[in-house]
Amino acid sequence: TDLQRLTREIGIHTRSAVDRAAERLDNRRARLVSWLPKILSDRTSELANIEKSVRLLDPKNVLARGWSITRDGAGRVLRSVSDVTSGEEIETSLADGTVISTVMKVESSLEEGK
Repeated sequence: TDLQRLTREIGIHTRSAVDRAAERLDNRRARLVSWLPKILSDRTSELANIEKSVRLLDPKNVLARGWSITRDGAGRVLRSVSDVTSGEEIETSLADGTVISTVMKVESSLEEGK
């Protein structure tokens, strides 16, 4: 009968669709498994680069390369000669300790061009 034929056809098409979906899933799973080592390697390299950047920018390492951080009496970082005045006590942090100084004179490099 027509109903039995339709039932068989639906069953055949359903199995076929399920088989195709399973095959696509297997292909995708295989691709994912083959990509995982590369993705992991790429992310590991990326993390190593970030770690290196963080290490280079670590204030302790910056100070070890010869830089210093100078603060005013209130602990604010001095970024300009206009942040300090003659007679003011300042604190300079170096890699191996701190130097406390009294400012004798303030000269601006902008004034040299006049």
